[in-house]
Amino acid sequence: MRHLLSTGILMFLSVFLFAQGHMVGLWEGTITDGIHAKNGKKFSLYLDVEGSQISGQTRVIMDNGQAVDMEVRGRLFSDRSMYFEEVKFLPVEGISADPPFNRKYQLFYFRSIFDSSIDGYWQDIRDKKVLDQKRPRGRIFLKKVENPSKA
Repeated sequence: MRHLLSTGILMFLSVFLFAQGHMVGLWEGTITDGIHAKNGKKFSLYLDVEGSQISGQTRVIMDNGQAVDMEVRGRLFSDRSMYFEEVKFLPVEGISADPPFNRKYQLFYFRSIFDSSIDGYWQDIRDKKVLDQKRPRGRIFLKKVENPSKA
């Protein structure tokens, strides 16, 4: 019985760690300006997972074509859901002002042998009015980039 329990625990941990490996890397898709919006801005997320800790970088291509990069940190949960916040603005050439947003994300990793994805929600955290109906929020839809080019 003891060996059966040990084997079960090892199998669970190996499946959890295997899923983490598939999450690491570049994901691209869209970020919407509203929960029910269908179209949005180009959005990319680079994820790195170490245990239950997530770190990475987001990039939003604004309507004027400029990119806004942010460093993110958060946590991965055993059900493949994740929570992270933007913790630092990463200025790029030509942009020195802070971006017009600061977000937190609640996302879920959908694993498939054919088409894995990360989907979820974001909300602005500049103002701490959590229940304010005017608080900016929206959706995120991402697909894994299998062979990202090195720019």
